[in-house]
Amino acid sequence: MKGWNVLYKLLKTDVKATGAGKTINISAGGVLIRTHSALPKGAPIRLTIDWPVRLNGVTALNLVIVGTLVRTGNKEAAISIRTYDIRPPDADKSQTVA
Repeated sequence: MKGWNVLYKLLKTDVKATGAGKTINISAGGVLIRTHSALPKGAPIRLTIDWPVRLNGVTALNLVIVGTLVRTGNKEAAISIRTYDIRPPDADKSQTVA
């Protein structure tokens, strides 16, 4: 698997960072992503992942994850999942990562 597209945004930190990457692996408790730059360990983060399955075979979906960066380095970041939701991309514009 080549990984799914992911957008990320750091939340509630002095560092304002958004970016894009790819998932390396994902489980019930965490996500490992490839990034283009280093991210600060311990920072809260929101991920928006293009979900590979469409609702009723038609509507695109995103997996939106909020968690904490628990490990970073070598253009990879491990995130511990705090909450998640699967929803259409425009279901809540305030939650969309741009």
